[in-house]
Amino acid sequence: MKKTSKIEKKNQRALSVILTVLLAFFLCLIFYVNLSCNPEYYDGDMYSDLNYAKEAWKSKSLFPPNWIFGNQTYAFSTPVLAALLYGMTSNVIISMAVASCIMTVLTILSYDWMMKPLYSYNERMGGFLIMAGFIIGRKHIAESPKGAQLFFTMASYYAGYLITAFVIYGCYIRIRNDYPKKKIFPIALLSVVLSFASGIQSLRQTAVTVLPLLACEGLLTLAQLIKSKRIKNPKTLIFSVAILISNIAGLITVKLIKPNQHQIFGETSLALSLDNVYQKTVEGVRTILRLFQVERMPSPLQVVFTTFFIILILFAMVLCAVKLFKRKEKEYSDFSVLFMFFLGIVGIFFIGLITNIQVREIYYFMLFPLIAVSSAYILKIRAKLRKPVYACLAVVFAFVIAYNFAVTAKEIKAGTQKVLLMLRHAMPSTTDMSIFTHLFPVQAILRLLPRISLTLCLWKSTVMS
Repeated sequence: MKKTSKIEKKNQRALSVILTVLLAFFLCLIFYVNLSCNPEYYDGDMYSDLNYAKEAWKSKSLFPPNWIFGNQTYAFSTPVLAALLYGMTSNVIISMAVASCIMTVLTILSYDWMMKPLYSYNERMGGFLIMAGFIIGRKHIAESPKGAQLFFTMASYYAGYLITAFVIYGCYIRIRNDYPKKKIFPIALLSVVLSFASGIQSLRQTAVTVLPLLACEGLLTLAQLIKSKRIKNPKTLIFSVAILISNIAGLITVKLIKPNQHQIFGETSLALSLDNVYQKTVEGVRTILRLFQVERMPSPLQVVFTTFFIILILFAMVLCAVKLFKRKEKEYSDFSVLFMFFLGIVGIFFIGLITNIQVREIYYFMLFPLIAVSSAYILKIRAKLRKPVYACLAVVFAFVIAYNFAVTAKEIKAGTQKVLLMLRHAMPSTTDMSIFTHLFPVQAILRLLPRISLTLCLWKSTVMS
């Protein structure tokens, strides 16, 4: 028995090493794409965030004068971090690249922290790698705003929202499991601050994090009242209300500041009509299903791919609900995490039904962490599935990383050559450009920092013409 236990421990350690190596390759890929500063990857939203970071630093304000915001303002986001780095580097492109890398690391750390009380390292890392592989395998890692751009690359638009959700939910889990107050209080305070900051940004965090937290806590509190006629742990209720109040305070604050803002995808006004409920429901389901689409994947394989992940999520949630019903309070924490991420999707769906907001597929970004948590839960309770799942994960994830490295390396090289060619025309004829041609693309761009702004302007004007 002891010998079997030792072998099992060795196997777990070996698996931990493999998963860590895969995570390291993932980070290398993200850093490579971000720090390449390849102008071919930049779009209108990216340029907007670059300009915001520059103007925010110059004005020393989150709300630069004469700046027109779109669907959200900025408080805790990649452009804000880029603005701080811009003050040190004086180069907004490098600042945004480094800021996106930092937000990627924070996303991974906050996810791991959230999951740590419930899952082993291998289980939670397996879940994360399944999510990461799903994200970078679906769309182009740098060019598509519906893929890795959301959390990891370029301006990582929604990384701040995801980190906030991970911190708040992680704190909630620890409070529910009666962690010592000294360990919880600093993170609880951070959760309140992040909830306030995300309230300043938009209603998005309210819909995908705050309201699901309240709904989950309300359901579990009601279950306790029915069972024992009292609330056994009022601290979770107090924490949930504090998160709500701080988020509302953020929403009120931004209304008082009155930034110049223009909503692009509809207004947050009620538009409930029985006539278009069916149409909006169908469109909402189609929008969610589009999140499962993989570029250039044949239709039969696409159906299998989509069905697999939908079954994975439903299987985890049903299994967790059944175990909760049988074992009662022992499964509260597992259930609450799955349920809150699921409600983050449901909340966006109903907002699309009852308001004039044009709900885009990226608004359902809570689907991605739901896949991670569902995968980790299945790995936790289904021991027989672990070996085949980890084996498939290692092979598929390694292939996805290798493929993305090959594709992006080719694109970055082509983009760098275009930059060098344009600089050749922009610089005096006496400049020796050969000193850059042998360098790694990242090094070349770093050496060209004094000229990079001019290059991007020239490149953009060429594309626009």
